[in-house]
Amino acid sequence: MDKPTARIICFFLLGICLMNVDAHADLFPPQPLVQMPGSNTQFSVNIDEEPSLITWINYSNDIYSLYVQQIFPEPALPTLIKSSANQICCPNLTGSPWNYTPTLKLVWSEYDSLGWSLNYRGYSDDAWDETIRIVEGAQNPIKSSAGYSGISWINDGSLYYMRLIESFMDSTWQSPTLIDSGGCNNPVMFEDYNYYLELAYEKQSGDSKLIRKCAWSYALGEFTFETISTAELNRNPRRGPERSLSFETYYDSTWRASYSDTWYYFDFNITSNQILNFYHPVYLSIPQPTLFQRETFLYNLLVFECDSLEDGLEIMALMNIPYEGATELINISNLAGDDRNPVISESYYGDSLEIAILWEHVIAGGREIWWARDRFAAPTGSADNEAILPTFALSDNFPNPFNAGTIIKYELNENQYIGLNIWNVNGQLVASQPIAYQSAGTHVFEWNPVSLSSGVYFYSLYNSQTSMTRKCLLVK
Repeated sequence: MDKPTARIICFFLLGICLMNVDAHADLFPPQPLVQMPGSNTQFSVNIDEEPSLITWINYSNDIYSLYVQQIFPEPALPTLIKSSANQICCPNLTGSPWNYTPTLKLVWSEYDSLGWSLNYRGYSDDAWDETIRIVEGAQNPIKSSAGYSGISWINDGSLYYMRLIESFMDSTWQSPTLIDSGGCNNPVMFEDYNYYLELAYEKQSGDSKLIRKCAWSYALGEFTFETISTAELNRNPRRGPERSLSFETYYDSTWRASYSDTWYYFDFNITSNQILNFYHPVYLSIPQPTLFQRETFLYNLLVFECDSLEDGLEIMALMNIPYEGATELINISNLAGDDRNPVISESYYGDSLEIAILWEHVIAGGREIWWARDRFAAPTGSADNEAILPTFALSDNFPNPFNAGTIIKYELNENQYIGLNIWNVNGQLVASQPIAYQSAGTHVFEWNPVSLSSGVYFYSLYNSQTSMTRKCLLVK
């Protein structure tokens, strides 16, 4: 893989922050999501999964409580996972309770008489499994990242990974693997399947703090490492939807946002802000093919925490809509006080895409979790709050990435004529299931691309009214 290059995306920051955005001023109206008494903080979302779930820590009356709650398709009541007078922190969530395998995975750190521990709890068969303690006796809170097939974490500056071997009958944890010793922090897993692992993390090297990527090479039987940052000071790597990666870069006395156009090639852009700092950036980039692949439209959204021109911190969104020829910066939170730690979540809704931006809002005596969401119709990118409700649901293929074959599963709510097409990134049709009358229920399409090369492919399920498209990666 080529070394990432840095490109400068120029815009006049001060003027944009003060401008009146006419075309998209009504997008992403903010509203409260979690308003429990006390402080609601350190939330995590199961990105790229349906239903969308959030986990967070509530601290009230000297009690720490860990919750999980469904937020899409519709918000549900929160589920209490753990409550204790001992400190709980650093929760992380991945997977989906709708998947047959892998299931929902939740990890968090907790303090007791032995020190800090790392704990895991899975969800399967409509119930939460018993808590498993992965690490105990640590001196500091353990930052971790959960993936489909395992967990990575930092203990005393060293990076570890432990794989979970799942089957329909049982699950077995392998012994922890030491990946990198010393100077490591903030792990982020963005690819984790039974035969493919890729994660990013901070690495202190002398006076420099770098963003390093490591991948498990099955050909070599070892981990390979690559520095993907270009400046001397970088921090807070974060995974966004569609497996994108972003982080903070300190350049010319300003914290800027570095973000990848594509998660597979990791070609990074760096924002050109010089007046205000961009913190905790998260990026969304979605190639959205039309039904017949005549052209591909790209919708880009960079969300970050930013210094205010007045007091406090605000959540801002840089919207780059190429087919409208516009790049705009919008104040998403637009609230008095500090707003921190934004996250982007996405959910497909027929031929539309629901995008939600979540963040922490500081109030007197505590914190709340707010969100702003809107629906976009592909490929125009305009708000579409009256999109056609789908009569089918398309799941992520499994496994993904894959090197031999993969299974595409979809659900039909009613009897209908349905078809499935698969294209490469050049818009060439490489496989299809011709449109045919199918009964309501679960259907499976098994794709075995024997003669195709490695790369990104798109598969689209469609009927006479709408379509739904997903992305997959073939690795040979």
